[in-house]
Amino acid sequence: MSLDPRDLSENTDLYRFDSQALAQLAVGTSVFIACVLTAADILPLWPISDSLLSLALRLVGQWIVVVVVWFVGFQAIAHTLKFISKGVVVTDYGIKLSRFDRVIPWTSIKAISLEPNLFFTRLFQLKTPARKLTLLFHFELKNGFMRKLLFPNYIPSFFFNKQTFDALVADVARRTQLLPNLSESMQADLPYTLAFCALDPDEGASVRTTYQWLDRQRVVVTLMILFLMVTVLGQRAMGYYCYNTAGVLMRQYKLSEAEGYYRQAVRYQPAFAAGWNALGQVQYKLAQIEHDRKRLAEADVCWRRAILLKLDYVEPRLNLARVSMDRGDLVVAQEFLDKVSFLAPDNALYILDQAELSLRKGDYKRSAKLARLLLVEADAGRLKHEYAFKANCIMAMVYLQKANGNAVNENLAEAEKYIGRYSQRVEDYRDGEDFTFFLEVSSRLQEIKGNKAQAQRLAAWAASRRTLDQVGLLSPGNLALDR
Repeated sequence: MSLDPRDLSENTDLYRFDSQALAQLAVGTSVFIACVLTAADILPLWPISDSLLSLALRLVGQWIVVVVVWFVGFQAIAHTLKFISKGVVVTDYGIKLSRFDRVIPWTSIKAISLEPNLFFTRLFQLKTPARKLTLLFHFELKNGFMRKLLFPNYIPSFFFNKQTFDALVADVARRTQLLPNLSESMQADLPYTLAFCALDPDEGASVRTTYQWLDRQRVVVTLMILFLMVTVLGQRAMGYYCYNTAGVLMRQYKLSEAEGYYRQAVRYQPAFAAGWNALGQVQYKLAQIEHDRKRLAEADVCWRRAILLKLDYVEPRLNLARVSMDRGDLVVAQEFLDKVSFLAPDNALYILDQAELSLRKGDYKRSAKLARLLLVEADAGRLKHEYAFKANCIMAMVYLQKANGNAVNENLAEAEKYIGRYSQRVEDYRDGEDFTFFLEVSSRLQEIKGNKAQAQRLAAWAASRRTLDQVGLLSPGNLALDR
């Protein structure tokens, strides 16, 4: 909105917002917000902290992150608004609280007040004490009832430097003529403790009613804010506490207890995508142990809900691709992996799953290429051990498939280079390695070497470890063996 034509006069003044004042407000609010959020994170961080020192370091790190993010964001928004709005416009006709606000005619202003704002000063630890200039005015409307009501407009001092705000207060007092004696004698440097309330004598009842209503409104708003803070932050704290506690129980392999905590986490935070994904993972593990198809279906629902809550969420898509691959539904598995390729093409687990899927589809060239990429990362120490383990198994299987044709001995030797160093004792694998996949590759190796009995023993062992009709590499009809 541009200036009203009635505002265009030689006596137009602009009281600009001050960058230093906005920076001081940004510092104060960032410290306050960081303290509130950090305090709310004490409970969630407790389960994953080994000691009080560990907890303190995590809280300090969290506090610093919030301070920096809030300060930068607040400054960006404040300076954007400062650039657009400029400040308060005062003319002979009226006042506009920004370039885009409607004009409030001086004749409509029936009361003004100035008061120190000690609450904001202490809350945000402002170096310059905060003050508040309040204008009570009538809207110029045809509706008789609305014209009788007084509406407040607040001008806080922490948007301006002291000199600008003092000049604005003096100018408003002079132009409204509600303080004829005081306005003419106002000094350029007003004391921070100065407080006054001036009103039109004919509007005494309206002003009194308005302030009574504002007092009630202030109480209601304060209670609502406190309620929302306690509710939102409390539910968030409990949700993350349950989520982190469940993570600790998962590492201890207490799956049933972890499931209960994950359910509590999503109950406290229904829109918590990571919680739904984790609940799906524990349901999947329990389904394998208990041979329970109902749990497997629940895991599918949890992962799909996590995707709906966070459309760019990679992990649940990888989980759904894994389940589809286990069922032998390679087309659906490829669809999920294709979506992941757009979201996180460098994700190590995506590359590993795509390498296995290419192996199952008989695309050995692509499978080997992807597995080698992972092994390069493993050599540099940038890949999880369980991922490197499976990448070696995939490379071995690629060479074993090549051994079906010619150069049998050379391909067998290459395959043994990748998996020969690994033990066949299940107790040696405790970090999430796919031991069943390793048994299938080892069975294929022994079969090609002519050790039929050993191959059958390993194949039977691998089959006994698969649950819910999972389709393994050695399952009849698998493309990886048919090519």
